[in-house]
Amino acid sequence: MYTVLVILTLMNGCSDKKALTENELNSNSISTNEIKMKNDKQNIGIIKNSYTIEYVETVKIDEAKVAQLPVHAQQMIKDRLSKPRYSVLETNGNESIYKTLATEDDKNNNQVENTNGNKRIVKNTTISFVSDVFYKNLETSTIYKTTEIKGEKLTVMQKSDLQNLWKITNETKSVGGYTAQKATLDDPKLGQVTAWYLSEIAITDGPEIFNGLPGLIVEVETDKKYITLKSINKAEKEIQLPSFSNVLTTQEYSKKMEELKQSSISSKIENSSGVKTNRIVIKSE
Repeated sequence: MYTVLVILTLMNGCSDKKALTENELNSNSISTNEIKMKNDKQNIGIIKNSYTIEYVETVKIDEAKVAQLPVHAQQMIKDRLSKPRYSVLETNGNESIYKTLATEDDKNNNQVENTNGNKRIVKNTTISFVSDVFYKNLETSTIYKTTEIKGEKLTVMQKSDLQNLWKITNETKSVGGYTAQKATLDDPKLGQVTAWYLSEIAITDGPEIFNGLPGLIVEVETDKKYITLKSINKAEKEIQLPSFSNVLTTQEYSKKMEELKQSSISSKIENSSGVKTNRIVIKSE
């Protein structure tokens, strides 16, 4: 849900993996992944021979909500949100991790003015873009969403019940060079969602919480954002799925996020040098 908290992240592509072409996907050279699970002292599951799917995310800017922010921050927020961000889904069809990583722009928030050759900070507006990491267990229809904000990590668990909500159509289009089929759903919480999936890849997974279609989801459009395929790769590496503790209920998570929102948005912070800082936390899901 898009609130005045907005958090997204960015990640470069994995250059050490070979991208799969549509011909390769249709050939016998791609076999069903063998899942090898083991537990170590931390009860971490290891998955081998997974796929890595890279996506590009674009946020739909809500002008009404941006207008509620301090005037000096509004254009800055628009500029940041208008930039595409990259996300990665690592999946073997049974378990997966979906995340986005911060760009360099996310780390450089100070506005600097050059005065007589000397640079000085004239306005220190910290805009923290926080992202969620989604851990899915498709066998148990369970999703864990982890958010780290202001040094605190919050984890909420929810059941994935999208499979019976999708309405599959006969419409097709090209997405990233692959032929994708259209599906839609209309949900009170998610709103109207349009997805495109590849039946060639029999993985019922996709970005964020989205799953449940008879093929890999390569494009999603919601009321808040647009996610589309960048590349598909077969990864020869291990993926670590953590065990979770202190998992919040949906109600507890919502309450905690509201508390963080109220304490963070546009709060004035006086640092030791006397420079006032506006801290704005932005979150989108």
